[in-house]
Amino acid sequence: LRHEFSAHDRKNFFKHFQFFLGKPLSQTELNTLFYFYDKLHFPVDLIEYLLEYCVSNNKKSMRYIETVAISWYEQGIDTIEKAKEAMVIYNKNYYAVMKAFGISNRNPGPAEASFIKKWLEEYAFDLAIILEACNRTLSAISQPSFPYADSILTRWKKAQVHTLDDVKSLDSQYMTTRKNTVKPAKEQQP
Repeated sequence: LRHEFSAHDRKNFFKHFQFFLGKPLSQTELNTLFYFYDKLHFPVDLIEYLLEYCVSNNKKSMRYIETVAISWYEQGIDTIEKAKEAMVIYNKNYYAVMKAFGISNRNPGPAEASFIKKWLEEYAFDLAIILEACNRTLSAISQPSFPYADSILTRWKKAQVHTLDDVKSLDSQYMTTRKNTVKPAKEQQP
């Protein structure tokens, strides 16, 4: 059961947001907060947690906060407990990918996060497979490249890879095919 949003709650709620954002809220920002409550059906405490979460990651833009809110809504996150659980999983997986690429001093950017989300959700790959693609990317081009890793993972998805053993099998097939198609060098004539 959702907590009713009384006039007193609204006043405290807006003060809370203004304090965290460090500025008065514009009408557009107020409308966005009402959108979280009225349309996404977030309880007041979840909206407050959303704000605290975003601000703690140095993200004070209402556009960013709204993006996170919509993502939570799409994932069925409607309580603080579910949000905390999702953030632990997000942090574990996303930061593991960043670390595999040797990037440890920042959060993933929007494009990087989009690739990781695609690999985890759309392709439904285990983290171990994604990390293997990251390692192969670094081995091949000696620098982190999300698009390069994406090309590897897209090929694996098309080949119906589900485990690291599937990757090894694919590697084996590739080596066999390559060995059979390499032509011996012509012998030099004296």
